[in-house]
Amino acid sequence: MSLIGEIAKWADAHSAWMSDGARRLVQQQSLSESDVDDLHALIKLAAKLDDPSGRQPVRVNAGAIPSAGVAGSVVSLAAIREPKNLNAIGESESVTFEPVGLNVVYGYNGSGKSGYARALKRACSAREVEDIYPNIFVETIAPPGPASAMFEWVDSGMEQRGVWVDGTSAPSALSQIAVFDSHCARVFVDEQAEIAFIPYGMDMLTQMTSALVKIQQRLEAERRQAKFDRSQLEPLAGNTEVGRLISTLNRKTKPELVRKLATLSEAENDELNHLRDLLQNDVALKQAKQLRLFATRLESFNRELKNLSSLLGDDAMHKMREKFKELHALHIASQLAANAFSEGFLPGTGTEPWEQLLKSAINFAQIPYGDDQFPGPDGASCVLCQQPLSAEAHSRLKSFLKFLNDDSQARLAKCRKEVNEDWYQPVASAPTSNFAADKVFVEELAEKYPEMPARVAGYVGALRERQQRIIQMAPTRVIGELPPIPLDPSADLDEILEQLRLKIAQLEEKLTPEQQAEKAKRVLELEARLKLQPLIDVALLAIAADEWDSRMGDAIKLCHTGFLTKKHSELYEKTVTADLQRSMQQELGRVNTNSNY
Repeated sequence: MSLIGEIAKWADAHSAWMSDGARRLVQQQSLSESDVDDLHALIKLAAKLDDPSGRQPVRVNAGAIPSAGVAGSVVSLAAIREPKNLNAIGESESVTFEPVGLNVVYGYNGSGKSGYARALKRACSAREVEDIYPNIFVETIAPPGPASAMFEWVDSGMEQRGVWVDGTSAPSALSQIAVFDSHCARVFVDEQAEIAFIPYGMDMLTQMTSALVKIQQRLEAERRQAKFDRSQLEPLAGNTEVGRLISTLNRKTKPELVRKLATLSEAENDELNHLRDLLQNDVALKQAKQLRLFATRLESFNRELKNLSSLLGDDAMHKMREKFKELHALHIASQLAANAFSEGFLPGTGTEPWEQLLKSAINFAQIPYGDDQFPGPDGASCVLCQQPLSAEAHSRLKSFLKFLNDDSQARLAKCRKEVNEDWYQPVASAPTSNFAADKVFVEELAEKYPEMPARVAGYVGALRERQQRIIQMAPTRVIGELPPIPLDPSADLDEILEQLRLKIAQLEEKLTPEQQAEKAKRVLELEARLKLQPLIDVALLAIAADEWDSRMGDAIKLCHTGFLTKKHSELYEKTVTADLQRSMQQELGRVNTNSNY
């Protein structure tokens, strides 16, 4: 079986979407953006996410895969004759080849060289083909038929011939002929024009790897953007059966349970009304209940305010400024160390982008050179340009590794991560713009304590301004002087809460603990179920959203490229032995030695 055939068979056994990708790569040299879009949809389909466009995977067709031929057989092209509707080539024209040796086809522009090449690539199942058009200079009444030609070849000494018609299957023996021209060059020559032996078809795995990386990035962005907002369910939070259900709502929650909990029977409605009447007759208990609800919401309000203070208050800013000073000092030290590369090196050597490139090269070097320390043993090749390293180049890369492993560089990397994850990101994402979320509560707070909303608004506004200043300063790695902020009102809110608790305790002293537990708890349970009724659709959407998010996670896992890398290594080890590589290099050496150019 040919290498392309083996890869296609492996892809077909792996999954339907992988088989579809292999089909596209068998038919063409690379995957277009449209192909990536289709594979994106097919991977989601494999994770049980419907495609609005209704795309379905089309498995690779074994008949479209170039044949590897029978062991011991040798197929050589002998001639192309009787061309029809093949560009401007006349039907009496032909090209004859010597089965053994080098054939050179030459001629003026427009003499038909490209037309024969197009026919040859299509008949021989090349992975990069071009459209074939009839002679546009000949007027015909009826539209011309497809291009065709008689091919002659020699198979293990036996002369054979067969007709090829564009759009139909060509004689199978012709697929054993590898066609190489400027359009197919990428299969044999890399982007730096470095000639190396690359097994025909191995690039299919590389192409699929690149596509999966793109698709994974798209899926992750799509997943982030579609994150479900559960804030509408916050009024249901609490120590009730409904509150506990909402706090653990996920894809495993049965929708029937949600619907059942949101439905009160006639007997339960009567019970709730009866309990309300009993509680309303006790004025003190009613006042205590109202105050307790207000106190609970005030406590949540104050907690959110304290969270902002912990991120943007003066103490936090002092610690953050010191951390940025440490980062700035380490950055200066890194620059001083990088000055060693100022002369005789490319601009930017020693900077952060250069460090990332070097780290990637070090990681990749473990594949060909294993545990040998970067850049590899003596005589190793550069993992970037893949040319043999001179002693000077080997020494230079060793010095780069030493620079990267220097303690100052490690401390800089650690400090940079701490500043970003522990300080800057929490500060930059602090919800200062939409505080406070419960606008109705703010109005109620203004009724009871008129001065507090204005104080809180002024304080949060100052924190928001400080947040923006920090975002502007962060790229310089220096947190300068910040404008002062008003006194934090959370301490006054704590005092209000303490007063409320004392008053609630006084009001509830008239009820025994048993009465309070029996009546209040049951009312809370039933009222929570009533609150769930208008929000049942939101709760069901939250379940569906978690199911969708889980399936998106499954789709992202399908994009992990480890299995492709493993297969690539396996096939490369199988098809490119050291002897074959050495023979290839020797052949290239002879061509260069015998060249007159």
